[in-house]
Amino acid sequence: MVYQKFNKSEILKSKCQNNLNNVLQTEEANDLKFRPNVAGPSNETNRLSHFVDLVLKPFVQHVNSNIRDTNDFLAKLPNKVTTSSVLTSFDVESLYTNIPHNLGKQAIEYWLNQYPKSIPSRLSKEFIISSMMFILENNVFKFNNNYYKQTKGTAMGTKCAPT
Repeated sequence: MVYQKFNKSEILKSKCQNNLNNVLQTEEANDLKFRPNVAGPSNETNRLSHFVDLVLKPFVQHVNSNIRDTNDFLAKLPNKVTTSSVLTSFDVESLYTNIPHNLGKQAIEYWLNQYPKSIPSRLSKEFIISSMMFILENNVFKFNNNYYKQTKGTAMGTKCAPT
């Protein structure tokens, strides 16, 4: 199943802010951006993705930029900040769908090599990498009676994407 996600239409945002009715009327919102969101649980790689996610989760704790939750974020803030400090946040557009497969593979290989003792004894590094590549390279979905294969990035909604 594929869902269309509507992203950041300034035309619709403006119309919604100025609308006093329950119905929004507009001729055309030509600044709409669409991107397919494939329902991860209905994908054939769902169970493997869940397994790989469980295997890779212990490695995430070693990534300095990882923030687990609000408390983790607060704990990582410096004790003192200067008056010239600026707190900034970023919104990365289509993050998962823009990560090239080879860079994702390199990142996983890096962390597996850095912390080999975190790899469960019944699994090999090669199995983890080949499983991840299978998930990345086999995101197939049907939309309007046509089949598509995602050739770049990680599928939105697959369990191992954030990890």
